[in-house]
Amino acid sequence: MKNLGYLLLMFLFINPFFACNNSIEHQFSNPLPEQQNKFSDGNICKIYTLGYNRNSKDLKPYFYKKNATYKLTALSVAASLQDSSLINDINQCLYDDDDKVRIAASFALGQLATEISAKFIREVLDFESTIDVKAAMISDLGKCGNQIDLEFITSMEIPSNQLLLIEGQATALVYFSIRNIHSAKATRLAINQLDADIPIELKDIYAQYFSRLKADYLPEFLLPLKNTYRGASTEAKMHIIKAFGSIINETSLRFLKQEIEGENDYRIKVNALSSLSNFDYHQIKNTLFEIIENASVNEAIKASEILLQKNSKKDVSDYFSLAQKIINPRVSGNLIRVAMEASADKKQFANVVIDLLESQQSVYHKAFYIKALSSAILEYEFVSNELFNTKSDVLRTAAMETIINMRKYIDFDSTHLAQLELGNNSLKEAFSKIFKKAIQSEDAALVSMTASIIADTSLGLINEFPNTFFLQQAIEDCDMPKDIEAYLSLVNALDANNINHPTLVFENSYALLDWNFIRKIPKNQKMHIKTSKGDITIELCVEDAPATAAYFLKQSLKNNYKSTFIHRAVPNFVVQSGDYIRGDGWGTAENMIRSEFSNLSYAEGTLGIASAGKDTESTQWFITLSSMPHLNGRYTIFAKVSNGMDIVHKLEVGDEILNIELL
Repeated sequence: MKNLGYLLLMFLFINPFFACNNSIEHQFSNPLPEQQNKFSDGNICKIYTLGYNRNSKDLKPYFYKKNATYKLTALSVAASLQDSSLINDINQCLYDDDDKVRIAASFALGQLATEISAKFIREVLDFESTIDVKAAMISDLGKCGNQIDLEFITSMEIPSNQLLLIEGQATALVYFSIRNIHSAKATRLAINQLDADIPIELKDIYAQYFSRLKADYLPEFLLPLKNTYRGASTEAKMHIIKAFGSIINETSLRFLKQEIEGENDYRIKVNALSSLSNFDYHQIKNTLFEIIENASVNEAIKASEILLQKNSKKDVSDYFSLAQKIINPRVSGNLIRVAMEASADKKQFANVVIDLLESQQSVYHKAFYIKALSSAILEYEFVSNELFNTKSDVLRTAAMETIINMRKYIDFDSTHLAQLELGNNSLKEAFSKIFKKAIQSEDAALVSMTASIIADTSLGLINEFPNTFFLQQAIEDCDMPKDIEAYLSLVNALDANNINHPTLVFENSYALLDWNFIRKIPKNQKMHIKTSKGDITIELCVEDAPATAAYFLKQSLKNNYKSTFIHRAVPNFVVQSGDYIRGDGWGTAENMIRSEFSNLSYAEGTLGIASAGKDTESTQWFITLSSMPHLNGRYTIFAKVSNGMDIVHKLEVGDEILNIELL
């Protein structure tokens, strides 16, 4: 982000949210000794508070304390702080006598993700004799190392009985791959280890290497990948099958179709569909149609989304015919949108969409249908009317997304010229008025979304406004911190167009750490999430994310999550809820919480907190549907599902969170 004359000042002030609240605290008694969390130690609380308040200066002395527990605490908060000015202080902890301290120091350096971090880890790696410490260092090198470091990792000769070192190597390969650092040698190693006599859990980690791997040399590994896949676990198959999306040939295509037809686990099929999407439309059309008509909802959603990217004008009637058979409004809306985009006569489909939209009871279902109008540019007045007159935040946001899609649609300029030739009003002028009104609405979602399209300089939208004062004024109108996304988008839009914007001074409110409350939370505290599809049990990770766990717990005890909804569901990725403010995913509370990055990993059933960037977390939470290593160390983990994962996999957009209660 450029710095053109604006100054961002953030002041921490006491927020009453975390102040003692007897109506909540009385629900807790002091836990039994074996259930007490580590925050009974006041010094740990003090160190953690320094890190939470991002006070690097006063945190620094704790890296040099003799007490290993206090060093560990300082290093754990440094991993969230990610302040490069502490790198030398963290580095000296790599030479500590305590194994846990050295592991924590390595993790904190990996979180900094700099060349110097990698250098420091490499300097001690060859001399480290403790196996679990060395394994951690190998893993963390994957977060900050370069191509030479990958070569070093893949060249390590690790005995088959050194399982911790094997795990470290596997995890390092995954992190390198996420950062788009890979090699044919690393790929061969991963395939060999998938066939090796090692525990399934380790094979599953090596398989994650393939999940985001895109490389020209992959076709030479087609046969060994296929052979390895046959004997792999469900977890491993989910990742391996994504590699076939980079192998565009008939053998790979045939393999993917066979797996989609014969596989039972929807997550594998969703990932196979992702790979299939890289092939030509005529090669995958029949498979997509079959999935939409006969498979599970998640598979049908994925297939319909692929058709949004790849379709044919010749199949317009087939899309519409299929849409009429489908009950699920998300899939049906996608199919009608495909038919409309592929058709020259958009009006006939627009009328159907409007009728369907008005017949829906759920605002989430209405939102699916209004987005189907994304290519029906001449229906902008209908969409604009919904945008500025609906009382639903969910529908308003969907309408804004549709207006933006219309303006970005490939036929917009030709439609604009055709309307001028017919003597009609300028579409560009009409849309610029809508965008200006959206910016002036003081609705955080509308402001942020509109600012984002203005930031796209390829569209040249900034030239369609007589002046840009309204954008600069919108910055001053931001109510922080709840409008932080809108503010950041406005700054980005003005910076992208080389326009100065006003200095902004605002108070950024963070919920304070209420240690009296946190100490009362048992380290294995369980909670019950009641949904319209069934019940889910989770266990809080209070020792790894005390602020987040306490924040979530208090929101739940105050019934803020009661009668909220799943507002986001991405097949085989996440389901997301917690927006009790708006319900559309754009809601932010009056206070936020700091990021708490720990050495935990995102596996199936991990609960994390959504954010708009570091230290912008609030009320929204998500549950991962399978392992997602690219989220590790980037999103706070505060709980895990202990029962009811089958219910989580059934959740869709619009499903209700009835309540969240203590167990």
